[in-house]
Amino acid sequence: MGLDDFLSCRIPGTEVHLGMSRKLFAACERLQEEDLAIARRTPGLHAEDQPPADRELSDEAQKEQRLTQRRIFREQQEEARPGCAPCSATPASEV
Repeated sequence: MGLDDFLSCRIPGTEVHLGMSRKLFAACERLQEEDLAIARRTPGLHAEDQPPADRELSDEAQKEQRLTQRRIFREQQEEARPGCAPCSATPASEV
């Protein structure tokens, strides 16, 4: 790999420089495109878009509710992702 195989730039407002290989950048770009496609196929499932079911809940209970909604959303995203089936671990004794 030569220097042309890497991308780098300074993060605005900081003194930090970030660099990555072009292959890694392309993989990240494809992942973002796939995540956006899944979000388009599953509208309204974002936890941030859902109002609290019970506004009488304490802040801690609302936080727990949002975490649960996010977990459910992530599970639904994984199920919707084409070509990626959930892994089922096989015990080493059965291999």
